[in-house]
Amino acid sequence: MEKINQTVLDRVTQSWLKASSQLGVKVVAPYSVTEGNESLKCLAFLRDFGGPHGMVVAALVPPKFETNTRLLKAARKMAFYCTSINPLGWVEYDEYQFKELLEDCGYYGPGSQCPSWFNGYKHFSDT
Repeated sequence: MEKINQTVLDRVTQSWLKASSQLGVKVVAPYSVTEGNESLKCLAFLRDFGGPHGMVVAALVPPKFETNTRLLKAARKMAFYCTSINPLGWVEYDEYQFKELLEDCGYYGPGSQCPSWFNGYKHFSDT
């Protein structure tokens, strides 16, 4: 798997943090999933999206568009939903792009905290 430049990963992290503040969603970026003694890094974790236990966002690395299969396996073991993105397409914050991804993944957090812009699948944890 080809390495993505750390500067690119840092910019993607900043994009996710901006999405958190602009869209009113809880994001931890960067994030690591632990498997045994190994810490497997992903781009972000969203507690209220993707499934009842949250979602990890993994890097889909060009040119072969591979992802860290150990990360995905460990995340699934923890019952996290997994989605993979090409970091090169997420270095700049694009509100439409982030909303589209989050709407596709579904909202699973408390109904009272669901963002007003969200129109996708809603499975509220407090109803």
